[in-house]
Amino acid sequence: MTSSHASPGAGATPASAPPAAPARLSLLRGFARLVPFARPALPRLIGGGLVALGATMLTLAVPLVIQWVIDGPITDGDRTAVLWGVAAVFALGLAEALLVFLRRALLLTPTTEVKRGPEYAGWTCRTPHARSCGAWLRASTGRRSSSRSASTRCCR
Repeated sequence: MTSSHASPGAGATPASAPPAAPARLSLLRGFARLVPFARPALPRLIGGGLVALGATMLTLAVPLVIQWVIDGPITDGDRTAVLWGVAAVFALGLAEALLVFLRRALLLTPTTEVKRGPEYAGWTCRTPHARSCGAWLRASTGRRSSSRSASTRCCR
């Protein structure tokens, strides 16, 4: 006895079936796959993170120093100790600014670096003026700099 109704998958062709979803990577596996690409910049990235942590700690220390000034010298009426508190807050602000600058200096190169090599061969100018495209991007004065955004459209 044969059935007149075919099972739902019996007549389906492989082309009509939806593609299988790729297996999801865990977060650690995803990061592990990125490590070979980030390895040259890893010391600067870690250093930038540690410097950012130090700058945040200095930022959090400022209210504690202000609390010490209010609870101590201002309550006691000692004006010279208040000046020491002001100097401490000023020094903390300068140290924080220095650490923020250092963090930016550490992270600027690895986060804005453009890799060039055979693996990036697809990202080239595909226009007749391929040789001059780089000159348009490097120009710093005149008409070229004002139309720099238009000139970057030729490159991908």
